[in-house]
Amino acid sequence: MTSQSAHQASSTPRPLQPGAQQLLQVEAGEVLHVHSGALQLRLPLAMAPALCLSDTVWQLSHRLAAGAVWVAQAPTWIRLDGSCQTCLYTLRPASPAYLPNPAKALWQALVHRLSLRLRQKPKLTPARSEK
Repeated sequence: MTSQSAHQASSTPRPLQPGAQQLLQVEAGEVLHVHSGALQLRLPLAMAPALCLSDTVWQLSHRLAAGAVWVAQAPTWIRLDGSCQTCLYTLRPASPAYLPNPAKALWQALVHRLSLRLRQKPKLTPARSEK
């Protein structure tokens, strides 16, 4: 049993029955979260997005168990295959509030290092007299 879906990100968990397949079109940054059970995630082999599903060649699958999270790096189609038990998953858009900001983290690290250096007292060593 295969079903297709265009972009339908939602925070409501969806079931995936054993042996079922779900084809989903995802956007960059969308988050797939497996709540219970397990599933196989298959990504397209081609680097460029396929024009249609028939142009897609699937690579080896990745097994995602309960609690696993996968983030789409680019717009693409993915295929979810149900394993031996019913799986609950969500596909939701990424929230900018939870995404790490590398520039902010770098800035905070620089400020922290600078404040540590400013707190340090210079070490004064007595000058040696040469004879």
